[in-house]
Amino acid sequence: MIKKLVIENFQSHEKSELNLAPGVNVITGVSQSGKTAILRALYWLLHNRPSGERIRSSFAEGATKVMIETDDGHRIWHVKDSKVNSYTIGDNLFDKIGRDIPDMVQRALRISELNVQKQLDEPFLVTSSAGEVAKTINRITRLEMVDQWVTDLTQTINSTNRETEQLEIEIESHAEKIKSYRVLVDLQPLLDKAKTIDKKITDKFLFRGKISELVVEIDYHSGEFIKLNSKVNLVTEILGRIDLISDQVQKRSERAKVARSALKAYQTTQRLKLALEPIKNAGLIENRKAELALKSKIITDARSKFDYWQKANKIAEAHRQRLMDEMRRLKTCPTCLQTIDDKVIKKIVGEI
Repeated sequence: MIKKLVIENFQSHEKSELNLAPGVNVITGVSQSGKTAILRALYWLLHNRPSGERIRSSFAEGATKVMIETDDGHRIWHVKDSKVNSYTIGDNLFDKIGRDIPDMVQRALRISELNVQKQLDEPFLVTSSAGEVAKTINRITRLEMVDQWVTDLTQTINSTNRETEQLEIEIESHAEKIKSYRVLVDLQPLLDKAKTIDKKITDKFLFRGKISELVVEIDYHSGEFIKLNSKVNLVTEILGRIDLISDQVQKRSERAKVARSALKAYQTTQRLKLALEPIKNAGLIENRKAELALKSKIITDARSKFDYWQKANKIAEAHRQRLMDEMRRLKTCPTCLQTIDDKVIKKIVGEI
């Protein structure tokens, strides 16, 4: 039962609220005061009709709204403007309804078109024919649904029978066709043999694919070996340079020893000469000083070369360590390409 009706921006109603009492309610008023608009608003909420703009007020702004509050606590809103046409019941919003009414709204209202009589409608069932009365009673009691169910079931049974007959005809047709293929039973050994041959061919293709993968892997390792070989050649060249520098440093070290001995002997001789002839040989002393400065420069150069040899020796040691690390990573001899262990690697590096 409707307990309250709220109408906003609907035809002549800007905002109207009607609190209805239990039982019969009568709405009275002068002509053109909006009595019929109340029934139209109620019909618009119940049926979502009409769908145009005729229901909207011409003097008010905002959306057109109609709300029904039922005696069991439901509040159903129907809201419409230029962008929205929606129903709301409680916290549930239905904004994509088209021309339909949500089932939840219909169940809450429990009102159909049989419960609403328009202004110019004839008295309910008084002037209707017997057939119309029977149809209306069937609609009220939902007996027309039973007739529809019987009709649908009959149609389904007839359709199923027709499909069954068609399928039986197709089965007979296929059975005749199958008879012509019985010779295939004799071909089963050949088919089994063909499957065996096909499997062997497939295995051959798989083996061929594995060989191709191995070839690619060999090409990759060949490239890595070429890179490693170039690194080994570089290390060999560096070691050769280190040996050459070592020989030069050795020779210059021997020269430095000879120079030190000569310098020491010369210094001793000079001290003797200076002790004997301090004044007479003053000029010779200056010449000797120049010679000593030159020899001192030679000694300084020899020391510089020695320091360079030490740095070169450290570089060579770093390259030996790098060569050892590469051989440990690859575990392969750079000359014979055989697999080697850590002991052999240390032996090879120790011989370099």
